[in-house]
Amino acid sequence: MGTSDMTSIRHSVLGAALLASFCTSVAVRAQTIATVSKDTFPQITITGTAIAREKPDIARIRLGVSIERQSAKEATDETSRLASAVLMALRGQGIADPDIRTTQSSVARSYDIEYGPDRREISRKPRGFVAQHHFSIQVREIDKAGALVRLALDKGANEYDGTDFLLEKREERQLALNNEALRKARTQAESYTATLNVKLGRLIAVYEGAPPVEPEGYADLPRRVPAPNPLGVPIPLQPGEVAMKATMSATWELVSEN
Repeated sequence: MGTSDMTSIRHSVLGAALLASFCTSVAVRAQTIATVSKDTFPQITITGTAIAREKPDIARIRLGVSIERQSAKEATDETSRLASAVLMALRGQGIADPDIRTTQSSVARSYDIEYGPDRREISRKPRGFVAQHHFSIQVREIDKAGALVRLALDKGANEYDGTDFLLEKREERQLALNNEALRKARTQAESYTATLNVKLGRLIAVYEGAPPVEPEGYADLPRRVPAPNPLGVPIPLQPGEVAMKATMSATWELVSEN
């Protein structure tokens, strides 16, 4: 292959690479998996993207109890009593201990704070103590999530920080999606090389793209919730779907068909 032929291939490959980067998603973060020296021969890099939407199979509820009293002991005792009642009610609905996790447990002094016209603090006076106990509840029957939130509020929880809808075994699903994206990259590369009258040679490098860019399904209510409805109406949570995205890039050496 002469110098002019080599130059022609380099220009054609550059056009194909620009077309590929325009038509496909660009990786936000890349991790090199395999690479060799690649500055002495023509090459082509293609990015493939695969997207999947799946129904979540886990709901993670974030609840808490926050009580203020004159003494630390009073605040702690009342918070512990209510938190225990909430957890007992949830266990009665089939929530297993491994799916219950304490995320915060604290006691702190509370103050009455006086501010000036410029909103700067002028003084603060001790008022009492606030005890907090927050926990995360993992629900595997996600259709029950709304009813469980309502039950927890009825039993004494007075803080609700929202519900996340998640996918179990997400890493396995992500790996399968990565492989699909890599197959798409290979298919595109073969299509371009056929047009350029060359063929794919050695695989030079593979890059793994960014994790899913769309947020997981999320439902939220204000942190401070009103008094529980005596009718115990379930919170109307909608899990929707969880979006997953994989972006894979691969670089091949190009060799002449001749």
